[in-house]
Amino acid sequence: MSQRALVCLLAACQGCFESWRREYNEERPKKSLGGLPPAIYAATLKRKDVKLTPDSKAKCY
Repeated sequence: MSQRALVCLLAACQGCFESWRREYNEERPKKSLGGLPPAIYAATLKRKDVKLTPDSKAKCY
């Protein structure tokens, strides 16, 4: 496969991944988050100034 073809394939993969990421985080409701998409739920936590516990792994992601 040529380098040009690989670059095109990579760009296509990045576009697909970005579409999936946007749907997963910004559109898809999550039952465990009260029916909110993760991005909206995270925004509500920021407004409430929620503090992480020392054992939280949230910063890993």
